[in-house]
Amino acid sequence: MRLLLLIILVCINLFNVELIAQRFANPIDPTGIEKPAYLGAIIGLGQNFQSGSMYVDCANCEFIDGNKFNFTLGIFYEKTIFTGFLAGADALFSTGGLKSSFMENENIAVTDASSNFQENVVIPFRHTADLSLQDLSIIPYIKIEPFNFLYFKVGLSYNTNLSSNLTHTKELLKKEVTLSNGVVTKVQLANYKGNVAKIQDGEYKELEKSYLAINPSIGFNIPFDKERKIMFSPWITYYLPLSKMATNSQDFKINKWLIMLSLGFKL
Repeated sequence: MRLLLLIILVCINLFNVELIAQRFANPIDPTGIEKPAYLGAIIGLGQNFQSGSMYVDCANCEFIDGNKFNFTLGIFYEKTIFTGFLAGADALFSTGGLKSSFMENENIAVTDASSNFQENVVIPFRHTADLSLQDLSIIPYIKIEPFNFLYFKVGLSYNTNLSSNLTHTKELLKKEVTLSNGVVTKVQLANYKGNVAKIQDGEYKELEKSYLAINPSIGFNIPFDKERKIMFSPWITYYLPLSKMATNSQDFKINKWLIMLSLGFKL
């Protein structure tokens, strides 16, 4: 009988099943206090923004202050531990990245084709780095509800990069120049069609494949019924990486803020 009881208790713990039986009150678990669990879906929109410097396959090319739109989709599970205190986890897929640019003046030799006259002219260029990322995040968290309608939560996010692509382009900004002999001549990129040269396009190999982040959040509970069987929740979260995210960088991190919407169903 003791062995059978032990097996039953282990099964209850593994599958998170509560037996319907007579319960006795105690200071930790008073009789009649419900400990609901919720399972649901999450969708979020927000912005990634860069801290530190990102380098690419180009001498003296340093990109800062990048930003880009972020879209997030996922699921969550949470369980009430005691009144006003919950624990759970989010599993999120996000797509985003960064886009940053800077202008550079280069001293370029320009030749007048009609007279073969050549001289050096300062030409402005715009460098643009467009980084696209797809990440998977697992975020265990604790959640505090000081009121039924308001909550705070904080999680530790383990993020894994699923795919990345970095495109670096160089755009010619000045189409005509006036030489010292008074001739106005057109300027174009050598070996490229148009005014934009694609210098790099491929996987961002220096990107760290995984990293940790702290995720503080604040949100609101909006139940659809008195029994709180369906819970809608808008919330705001912030991602703060704990380490740099690329080997060829100077404290390069991708921070982000997101406005999230979740819909939970009581189990």
